[in-house]
Amino acid sequence: GASSIAVVDVSTPEAPELVGELAGVASLGGAVGVALDAAEQRVVVACELADGVAVVDVRDPRSPRLLGNVSGAAALGGASAVALGASSASSQLAYVLGATAGSLVVLDVSDASLPSVVGTLISSSLAGASSAAYDPLTQRVFVSSAGADSLAVVDVSDPARPTLLGVFTDATSLDGAAGVVYDSATRRAIVASADADSVAVVCVPNELLGVGACGSNLALLGAQSNSDSLRGARGVAYDAARQLALVASASANSLAVVSLADPTGPQVVGVLVNGTALRGARGVAYDAASGLAFVSAAEGGALSVVSVSDPTRPTLVGALVDAERLRGASAVAFDASTGRAYVA
Repeated sequence: GASSIAVVDVSTPEAPELVGELAGVASLGGAVGVALDAAEQRVVVACELADGVAVVDVRDPRSPRLLGNVSGAAALGGASAVALGASSASSQLAYVLGATAGSLVVLDVSDASLPSVVGTLISSSLAGASSAAYDPLTQRVFVSSAGADSLAVVDVSDPARPTLLGVFTDATSLDGAAGVVYDSATRRAIVASADADSVAVVCVPNELLGVGACGSNLALLGAQSNSDSLRGARGVAYDAARQLALVASASANSLAVVSLADPTGPQVVGVLVNGTALRGARGVAYDAASGLAFVSAAEGGALSVVSVSDPTRPTLVGALVDAERLRGASAVAFDASTGRAYVA
C-alpha cells in the first residue's frame, strides 16, 4: 500500500523490529500483495499503481534490492495479489491477479531480472480479483473477486492456457469477496468477504477436481456473517489441523478466529480488537508450529503478532507501529526459517 517492502524481524514476537526496507522505487507503486519464495530468499510483489509485479531479493534483510519487474501489460491492470506455484529446475511460476483487468496472469519469475508473461485469463468472473490461493496437488488457483462477488477455480496445469473451470457467485455471502484459502484435504475454499462481513465455506465438486463427492457444482456449505467481529473482513489464513479460519477485518480493527469444525455453520469462537495495532487490519499470515498470526494493518501502519494458541482468547503478543514506513500495510508473508515477515 505504501509503495514499499518492509522486512520485519519477528523472531522475538514480543518485540517485532523493522530491519530493512525498499522504498522510493517506481515499480513498487501501490504494493498490495506479497508472496515469499523461501528457497531463493526473494519476494514477489503485486503493485496496483504500477500495474505490475516486482521481484525483490531479501537475502540481506537490511538491504532488500529490486531484481526485476514487469509492468504496463493491460492484463496486469490494478495488480492486486500474487500466489507462487511449485518450482522446478526450469521455472518458477507466479499467479498474479489484475483487479482492474479482471485477470489471472501466469508469470515465469525464474529469471528474476526479467519476469515474463506465460499465459493470461481475462473474465468478467474475475472482476475486482482480490486474492489467490494455489493448490499444487490439483494445479488449480482459487480466486476471490470483490467486483464479481465470486469464487473462481482456474486450471493452470498448462501455464500458457489458464482455463476457467467453474465459478460460484453469491451476492450475499460473497459480497465483496476479498480473501481466500483452500484446504486440499477437505476440498473446501474459505472466503472472507468485506461487504458481507462474512466467512463462507465453498465446496469444490468432484467434476472439477476428479476426486471426492461434493455435489455437481461449486456449492456454499455455510457462512457466518458478523457485523461486529467480521466487519470489513479482508484477509484470511487457515489452521488445517484445528479447522480454524483466522480473519483480519479492516472495519472492525480485529483478528477473529472462526471454527469450521462444522462447515455448514462456521462460528466465531474468539476475537481480538485493537484500535491501534489492528486499525484497518487487512493481511494475515499464520505459523501453525508456533500458533502465531502476523497481521498487517493499513490504517494503523502496523504489523502485529497475535497468539491463537487458545482460539477462544486470541492475544496480542507484540506489535510494530510505524505510521510512515508501514503506512497502508496491506499484505504480509512469513518465513519460519528466518523468523522474518515481509510487509507490502
